[in-house]
Amino acid sequence: MEREQATLRERGRIMRDMHDGLGSTLVGALSLPRFGQGSPAVLQEHLQHALDALKFSVDAMQDTGGDLAAVLGNLRYRLRARLEAARLRVDWQVERLPAVAGLTPQIVRELQYLLLEAFSNVMQHADSGVVQVVARSAGGGCPRWRGHPDRDTG
Repeated sequence: MEREQATLRERGRIMRDMHDGLGSTLVGALSLPRFGQGSPAVLQEHLQHALDALKFSVDAMQDTGGDLAAVLGNLRYRLRARLEAARLRVDWQVERLPAVAGLTPQIVRELQYLLLEAFSNVMQHADSGVVQVVARSAGGGCPRWRGHPDRDTG
């Protein structure tokens, strides 16, 4: 019964992910022609975001075994074309990291959204063509993130 409940919870989470990510992006794409913004380029961009949302949801369902570096590698792979199209170079400095206990699909999905939002903000608002992503172990088995050379982001 406990396993069945866990399966139902996971299905519910997947449905929410698809509704919030894929569903909202597709609704946005469908509304473009209604507001006179349905150019092929804009529509293609919205559909690419929808496809990315679907791929991120599938990636998040995979058992990572706590491998944060693999999660970051998948994200890097998924975003490569979009980042190149925006002429944004990402300096990935991801070390071999210890397994992260409790790296659930929900946490992976939230991390994906967080980094996707950060990259989107850089593409829209930064004057630089380079963004740096650094992930390294701070000791004690807990990965530590550095967002800027002068200050730790935790």
